Amino acid sequence: SMNAHLQPWKVLDTRLLLDCSPWFRVVADDLLLPDGRRITGFHRIESLDFVMIFPVTGEGRVLTLRGYKHGPGRVIQQLPAGYLDQEGEPPLACAQRELLEETGHAADEWQYLTNLSVDGNRGLGRAYLFLARGLHPVAQPHSGDLESLEVEWLSLDQVRHRWHAGEFDNAAASALIGMALDLLR
Repeated sequence: SMNAHLQPWKVLDTRLLLDCSPWFRVVADDLLLPDGRRITGFHRIESLDFVMIFPVTGEGRVLTLRGYKHGPGRVIQQLPAGYLDQEGEPPLACAQRELLEETGHAADEWQYLTNLSVDGNRGLGRAYLFLARGLHPVAQPHSGDLESLEVEWLSLDQVRHRWHAGEFDNAAASALIGMALDLLR
């Protein structure tokens, strides 16, 4: 029994403002709020959902990636990740595919942690977060992405230090690292 003011907003109309499919779409919603107020043109960005993986060996070594990301405009520490861009592909299958493509590794044990919104006001897709344990090489990486990535193996302590230092410049990665470090301690 939620309070009336905590009820979902009612969408009266949605207009497409910019279509950059499949990467993103900008839309404007006209809304009716629970208290009767009307909002015209509440902007949202519809984007592909994605997966992100915290891959760790049985010895506690974490496979991270370093590469240039154009959003922040610099080289950052990263975790393997990728868009759910294949029709109907479940998040776990996407995570397994992306780990293999980007790193050439597979994992013995997969644990789904959560999914979360990237931006509570604007949307920007959902991040599906996984912990992958028992990491082992099975193939050569072949991501086919625009970016060049370097594999960098880190201890859990090194991950924690770089996480606290802001070297993982990504909100989903920060959430995933916090959850994974908590589970692995």
